[in-house]
Amino acid sequence: MESNRASSTATGLTQHQVKELVKIVKAAARSTSGKNFRAPIAELWPGFAEPYTEKIANQIDLKTMEKKLTLGNYISIEPS
Repeated sequence: MESNRASSTATGLTQHQVKELVKIVKAAARSTSGKNFRAPIAELWPGFAEPYTEKIANQIDLKTMEKKLTLGNYISIEPS
């Protein structure tokens, strides 16, 4: 039990979970279906950013998810 705590990040996810989740996010970004979600809309399609922001309050993309994972911003893999 102690060794599991030692390998946990401040968020509650273990380093192993973070590593595996980052692999999944990167694989999704490389996929045909994931290419439209690989970066923020403002980066991929600057002309659509404003109308998109008006319609979508909680924007998320795979690049942001990867960054949040590596920074320890996710506290669980369970839905909140």
